[in-house]
Amino acid sequence: MKKSTLLIVLMHLVYWVSPLIRLFYYPRGGGLDNNIIIGLANVATFTSVIVFYLFYFFLFPRFLYRPQLLKFMAWSVLTITAVSLVGMVVVVIMAKYYYMPRLIYSVVGGAGGYSVMVLTRALTAAVGACVIKGFITWFTEIRYKEQLERQNVATNLELLKAKINPHFLFNTLNNIDVLIEKDAATASVYLKKLSDILRFTLYESPSDTIQLKKELEYITKYIDLQKIRTSNPDFVMFDFSRADGNKHIPPMLFTPFIENAFKYSTNKKIDNGIEIIVATTANTIAFNCSNIYDKNEQITAEGGLGLTIMKDRLQLLYPGNHHLEITKTTERFTVALTITLYDN
Repeated sequence: MKKSTLLIVLMHLVYWVSPLIRLFYYPRGGGLDNNIIIGLANVATFTSVIVFYLFYFFLFPRFLYRPQLLKFMAWSVLTITAVSLVGMVVVVIMAKYYYMPRLIYSVVGGAGGYSVMVLTRALTAAVGACVIKGFITWFTEIRYKEQLERQNVATNLELLKAKINPHFLFNTLNNIDVLIEKDAATASVYLKKLSDILRFTLYESPSDTIQLKKELEYITKYIDLQKIRTSNPDFVMFDFSRADGNKHIPPMLFTPFIENAFKYSTNKKIDNGIEIIVATTANTIAFNCSNIYDKNEQITAEGGLGLTIMKDRLQLLYPGNHHLEITKTTERFTVALTITLYDN
């Protein structure tokens, strides 16, 4: 069992020690009146258990953590009232069918005091659930941030490698150098794009998030520089016409997938040898990158080190809010990523 799971279990056990002791406080066999008291205590305890875990699993994560305080307060009142009423109905039924009709009056007559006991325990359970869930959430987020920082170190190392990747830089500079003799104006344009790419990796990549449009601008310039090496203008298809550039993502989130596509697409005479599509909806960002590949290259659907790091990074950045599918056919290698954005 993981340490974090063991801690959660221990916190729950410690919290319920006192109610369990109180549940068995009264000695058995003390007559019907004593059994009535035990029955009332049992129902009140079970009522508090139900309230506790309704708040712990549903109300706190759904409303208070968001936060949506008004909805949380409304649902809290509704939940505590409903569960308490159910508990009181159970007591009346117990009095009528289990403790004999002659005791109905004593039970119902003391309903006011019993109601206070049930509501008090329900409120205590609700507060306890929120405190414990809040502490666990806080503790989990601290561990998550520490893990994310460690992962960001590894990711930044990969980004640093990309910044000084000799193959990309040398090939681009050589191509621009050749182009200077043929068309100095065009060479100047490409040199400016290379400068923008280096500036992006130096100044934008350390940020936690950037606007999607900046990422798309970077990808566009990266593709333009890669296309210098081919005479086929239709080798790459990049469509982001359905993307809302105002959404935010971590910088260079898609870049490793695109770099992989160019790395393994050796035949640049084929139209749409690389197809890249970025689209958004109100709550999602979808990225799809498909490329032809040389069948002699050892490329697997699991991917190499770069793709493994990207899988880990996505898991840390969007736990439970992303879907990454990597597939390989006899002709194409495809990466499909869908990210569900957090609520604002």
